[in-house]
Amino acid sequence: MEITLRAPGTPIDALTLDAGLHAIGRAPEGGLRRVDGAGGDARVWIRVDRCGTWLAVADGVRGVHVNGRPVRRCALLRAGDSVHVDGNELVLTAPVAPAGAAASARAAASALDGADPRLVLRGVGGRHHGRSYTLGQARALGDARIAWEGGRVVLRAAADEAPVTVNGVPCREAVLRPGDQLAFGNGQRFVVEAPVAAAAGEAAAGGDADAAGDTAAPASAPAPARPTARRLPLLLATALLLAAALSALLLL
Repeated sequence: MEITLRAPGTPIDALTLDAGLHAIGRAPEGGLRRVDGAGGDARVWIRVDRCGTWLAVADGVRGVHVNGRPVRRCALLRAGDSVHVDGNELVLTAPVAPAGAAASARAAASALDGADPRLVLRGVGGRHHGRSYTLGQARALGDARIAWEGGRVVLRAAADEAPVTVNGVPCREAVLRPGDQLAFGNGQRFVVEAPVAAAAGEAAAGGDADAAGDTAAPASAPAPARPTARRLPLLLATALLLAAALSALLLL
């Protein structure tokens, strides 16, 4: 997922966070800018690697917040997070799949079409922090409705209300995928999670492999040995012999 850093009015607005280290410091004219990562001018660093997107705070720097929570050393970031550094807001944004008929086939295919619908919304901010809500049935969050429609999890916000921010992008309609972050104007934040997605993917992969002609192990193949069960009588006999020897020594 491509993540872009939005910071209107600063030199780093619309910065694409490619893999690697991005050092951010103060700009002479105010705001924030990219600086030499090896120098001492960095206030924070954002690292993108195969493990995710990480924020690291320079020693002695205070006043860094992620979604309103203070960060002293480091924090794992996701699309939609709001990071405040020296009074400047940095928002991590990522593409959002549209929910209308104009959605591309690629976007629809990546929206868990045909996967297990037992997704959850996990609260990561506001009064719902730490709570999880299943999406097996439609959910109403303020003036927005989230429901499973045609193999997709779809968010629809009321036309006469403020849009919902999905991955840092204001939306009224969007297809939600695992990892997407929703932010509401009242400080509520949720993340879409799929606790069974990995298992479902593995099962689907196994089914595809069998359909492609991969053969299973022959029925005559020997079952794996169970050394623990076979060694039990031998261990018991050894213990009995040792006990007998100790008894004999005590008697003598």
